[in-house]
Amino acid sequence: MASKIQKLYIDMVPQGNYAARLEEGRPLQFFRVDRPTFGNFEGFTKVQRRGADMLSMLYLVGRDGTLRIYDDRYADEFLTVIADLTYASVLYGQELGKCCRCNISLTDERSRYYGIGPECAKHWSSLIEYVHEQKGIPKHCESYEV
Repeated sequence: MASKIQKLYIDMVPQGNYAARLEEGRPLQFFRVDRPTFGNFEGFTKVQRRGADMLSMLYLVGRDGTLRIYDDRYADEFLTVIADLTYASVLYGQELGKCCRCNISLTDERSRYYGIGPECAKHWSSLIEYVHEQKGIPKHCESYEV
């Protein structure tokens, strides 16, 4: 059976961390997209599923552009990430209390509200705007500058 995931879809996803749920009542799935700049995987794109304290490889795009499928069981969930990258990013940060861009623990209320730390928000300012549109601006975030 051919995978629903294509190299083109993986290329659309920025390096970062994402969460997805197919439907209400089902568990969240957590993903990491990484494009290492050194080491054995330099020049590759890795899509991994984040489990309890471990990462498992789902897809690997090689330097030559070939797609290797390791585990296709979460293809539908990953497609929901692709469909709404911003929502999947914010959901990751808010659910795990870790920055959706760099995965460092979010230590203040404002960062947890947005799902992204202040330094990373400078690079992904659209997340702040998205949360404002979806949830409004709470009092503790009124002075938040992007």
